[in-house]
Amino acid sequence: MKKIKIYILALISIAILNSCGTPVDPQEVVNSQKLKSETKWQCNPDSKAKLFKVSYKEYTLEGKLLKSINYNDFGVAASVSEIAYNDDEMIETENFIGSNGTSDSTVITTSKFDLTGKKVSLIESNLKGDTLSYSSFVYDNSGNLVKKIELNSSTSKVSEVVYKNIYNDQGQIVERLQDVIENNQFSTKEFINYLPDENKIRKITTDSFGSIININTYTFNGSGKIVIETIADNTGKVKKYFTYEYSYF
Repeated sequence: MKKIKIYILALISIAILNSCGTPVDPQEVVNSQKLKSETKWQCNPDSKAKLFKVSYKEYTLEGKLLKSINYNDFGVAASVSEIAYNDDEMIETENFIGSNGTSDSTVITTSKFDLTGKKVSLIESNLKGDTLSYSSFVYDNSGNLVKKIELNSSTSKVSEVVYKNIYNDQGQIVERLQDVIENNQFSTKEFINYLPDENKIRKITTDSFGSIININTYTFNGSGKIVIETIADNTGKVKKYFTYEYSYF
């Protein structure tokens, strides 16, 4: 079986969390430790008190995603996913939970990866085997996404999202345009600021007129795990505050 590299957006933080307040790091995590689970919490932006779980992810000893749970705003499981692997494919079976607490519907997502671990296609289907949607992905020479094409099987509608990535001298993305069309017109633009002295990465999203939509800030630790994520409005006021907890084998 080919080894599949699973790329999970993780912009890394200063400590392993055991509360929603200031992260405590009595001992920096040794890089040789193997991640077992990740829990994401939404907190009160002012008091930093935990409100409810947002998601939970469980990994194998080899670092592959094994299980994922997404929660609603009441902290109740909204969907539960089990993940299996077959050669260059990742097969996710996601059960959506109804109001009575039982499975309401099931979507099977089959993702195919290339030799570098990049996702090149994704097929969503139901338990009958009917295809719900098909997506394909194209990357630039740096390995970052530049195009996503999606076909909705029920409507036969094809949608295409084109990205333009702008890099600095270190090869890091500093600007990213979305829905790029002729004459470099776009729907949104992301400015990415790297703040290594603060252990942070900041992403500012604007519309086509340059007005700020939101500001996402990620705080990270030396082991590559996000610890704090905030979403602020165009005035810089934090509207959402998330923290992450990790366990290790």
